[in-house]
Formats: sequence, C-alpha cells, structure tokens
Amino acid sequence: MRVLAIFDKFRGSLSAEEACRIAADAARGLGHEAAALPLSDGGEGFAAILTGAAGGTAVTAEVTLPLGGKTTATFGMVEASALPGPARDLLPALPAEGWVAVLEMASASGLSLILQDKRDPWAVSSFGTGELLLAAARAGADALLLGIGGSGTADLGCGALAALGVEFVRKDGTRIERPVPRRWPEVARLAGSAVNLPPILVAADVESPLCGPCGAAALFAPQKGLPVAEIPALDSALLRMAGLLSKHLGAADAVANRRFSGAAGGIGLALELAFRARIVTGFDVFSAWTDLDRKIAAADLVLTGEGSLDAGSLSGKGPVRIARRAAAAGKRVVFLAGRVEEAAVRSLAAESPLVTVAAITAPGMEQAAAFAAAPELLRAAVEGHLVPLRALRGK
Repeated sequence: MRVLAIFDKFRGSLSAEEACRIAADAARGLGHEAAALPLSDGGEGFAAILTGAAGGTAVTAEVTLPLGGKTTATFGMVEASALPGPARDLLPALPAEGWVAVLEMASASGLSLILQDKRDPWAVSSFGTGELLLAAARAGADALLLGIGGSGTADLGCGALAALGVEFVRKDGTRIERPVPRRWPEVARLAGSAVNLPPILVAADVESPLCGPCGAAALFAPQKGLPVAEIPALDSALLRMAGLLSKHLGAADAVANRRFSGAAGGIGLALELAFRARIVTGFDVFSAWTDLDRKIAAADLVLTGEGSLDAGSLSGKGPVRIARRAAAAGKRVVFLAGRVEEAAVRSLAAESPLVTVAAITAPGMEQAAAFAAAPELLRAAVEGHLVPLRALRGK
C-alpha cells in the first residue's frame, strides 16, 4: 500500500517534519511504501518547508520580539524560475527571473516567542513582522509571501504598520511609538504613509472575519492569553481600530467583515489596506507549491493531523483541508491529533466515510507527559491504524 504522510506540527512536541518522518517510518516498518510531505499552511515551518521545496536559500534578520527585545528570524529567498506554474500564478506581478521572499509571522511575532505567563493580546505587538517584511524587501525580493499562522498578537497589524511608516497619533499630536491594543484608546487618528514594498501575498490559516462570534477576539485571542471575560472589550477595540485604519487608508467601513480579516489578529487586513496585499489560504499556497493533487492521487492512504482538532481547525486549517481533498479523491484518510474535540470529530467524520479521526493520547493524559511521549504515541497510533490494512499492502 502507498501511504502519504502529510502532518502539520504538534505544537510543543513535534515539528511537521518530525511528525511526517515518524509516520512514514512506521508505515515502512509494516511493509508499506511511504512518502513524507511536511505541511504548513502559514505557521511555524512555513518558510523552511516552502523554501526547501523550491531549493531556495535561508536569510536571517534581526527583529523585535512581541514584548520587546530582539531575536533573529529566518526567511527564504527562492528564484521565481524554480516555482511550479500554479505557484507562480498566485504571484502574477513576479518577474520571470525575480526572487520571492518566503516569510512567516511566527518567527517574528509568534505565540511560541511569548512565555506562557506573559501572553496578553492587549500588550503584544506585530512590530517585528513589519521589520521582517522590510528586511526581505531590502534583500532584493521582487515579491513577498508571508505566512501569518502561529501569531501571538491581536493588534490588527498596527505594530507592523508602525514599523513600516504609519503613525498612530494622539489628540495632542504626539505619536504612540508602540500601538498595542492597550494604547488604542489614546489613538485619535493615523498619519503618514507606509514605505514602498514589493507585492505581498499573505497566506492565512483561517478565513474568519475580524469581529463577532467567529472573529479574532472570540475565537483566537483566548489561545493567546485573553481572559474570556475580556473578549467583548477586545472585539470592540478591534472594530474601532479597523474604522480608523479604513478612514486613513481610504477603505470602506465594512472591512471587519471581510474574509480572512480575523486571521492572525487582523494583520492580513492591515496589509491588504496599506499595501493592496492579496490574501489566500495558506493551504492553497502549499498545494500549488508542492504539486499536492498529484501526490494524493498516487497514494492509497493519506495520514494527516496536527496537535489539536477543534472548532478552529474546521475554519480552513491545513490538515482538515488535506483530509477533505484526499477523501474527495477517493482515498482513505486517517486524521491523528494530540487532542480532539468531539464536535469537530463528528463534523469531519460525517463529511465522508473515508475519514477516520483519532486522538493519539489516552483520555486524561497530562499534557506534559503527552508532549514528552509524542513520538512514541504518534508511531503507535499509525501502526494501530495500519495493521488492519495489511491485506492491502501490495495494492
């Protein structure tokens, strides 16, 4: 049997590359053919995975951390001529002999860069992501591809805009140097123009609007440290700031309802308004970049998954889209996650009888123990689902 392992990261325990390798090795150990294709739909690993797939090179830049201080972020530089046609079609302004910079917000403004007890969406900034975009432009990029998954911010990209020249001004005319949400009540207007950047393609991992019950505050900010009781306040603050952005950049007032506007705390919306960035799903970028459909067609069974399968996963996350695409192609799918929410399991499994969903951890297992044992747990889960299919080995 031909097995294709396409896993995203298991945050805190396994990278996408590690998960794919473990799953593929387990399948080979049972006598199956296996191929590994690490997945990133815009979060951690996005730059390395896509840069490696296109034979690009890594470049480093010093950027500002979400709570201040400095870190070194890495992005990729890929020759346009190395991209498959579908990937080039996503970047229509790219010259034939140009360069694409592949960047990930997670490396500059990611949740993993913020200590657990310091996570607070009111206080963290996307300034470092703006610096990263600027560094890539100065490195000679003709187009910028930014993955915005894994962010630790909910500042509507205001930090990034500040790094790129937009000013946030008080009533008395003084400028707010660090326009995090906690300082937004002081913002009376925006001023200044953003620097010139090459065309930007944003790869978003969710399609949610900025505000409302499925927005940045309600659905994602609690994962970034926001107390549930403060969701309405942040939601209102995001709506007000979106209005100020719209006024300054000449956009319609309804921008907060746009598809993708709630991804990564709204940074995609900010880049769309300020730079006319194009926003697409990170999965579409990954699919075009890696010739995904051909690889699925060549497999008999697809193994996929990530750290958690929950309501947010159903909003366009990569592993769920892998499962849906493979099932639509008539392939058996086994979706493995560190933890699962039953409602999400029922929803995904109900879409196709070809999809099987399972948690790799036992009920009640402590998170620390699960993280430490993740390689063994994933290997055992893969073996447990493949052993009954031994009869298909020669297919």
